[in-house]
Amino acid sequence: SSNTAARALANVHTGFTTSDSSMDAQGRSKALLGAEYPAPSDWQSLENSLELKETQTATAPADPESQLDLAEAALAFAVNPNTARILAADPATAERYSRLHFEDAHQAALQAQELGAAGWRMDATLCLTSYYLGKLEDSAKWAELAAPSIPVGDVSWNAMAVLDIYARNKRQSIEDAIAAKKQWPPSWLGELHNAYSILLDQPLGTGDLALAHYDFLTKLGAAGKATASLQKA
Repeated sequence: SSNTAARALANVHTGFTTSDSSMDAQGRSKALLGAEYPAPSDWQSLENSLELKETQTATAPADPESQLDLAEAALAFAVNPNTARILAADPATAERYSRLHFEDAHQAALQAQELGAAGWRMDATLCLTSYYLGKLEDSAKWAELAAPSIPVGDVSWNAMAVLDIYARNKRQSIEDAIAAKKQWPPSWLGELHNAYSILLDQPLGTGDLALAHYDFLTKLGAAGKATASLQKA
């Protein structure tokens, strides 16, 4: 209806002027200038790191930081595409085998949380393990906590993955509200735009991200912002 369209346009105008100091896109983007993504570890190094963390955790089972280190190492091992391919006894079971590794990482993260681990790394690990296990509502909850707390200048894969999940959740929330002809907070658009601005300045930022954000902003009627976002990429 015309009222729904009018509200959406009003939210577009207000959303871009809504301050979201927790994300500080300008400051974070500035810190990423000239940044390079660290060379990814080879699969054998990831396996060795995981085994080391398992040994360290076994000697200090009540240490929350040691448990969180283990969860992060298990996540890095699970995410690597070679893990299931190399270790699965049968290629047909590779996906199931991969899930078992994500479950190990998730359980280690939950154990770290129970022991008292907290902060950006804790939230990010739970966000990502929940996502890969298909627990999307849990993943979205942890992304809301983790994304604004990403350290300025962080170029890790975990940082980019959390921001990507955070941004896609914001976009989906807006799309769902528009489809249901419901009001939605203008701040959602500001948060989404800030997240994409930071993502596009990440060393791993891609043209696909820029195009996805351009298409979405164009559909909302924010052609100027859409063009500026694409040119930035």
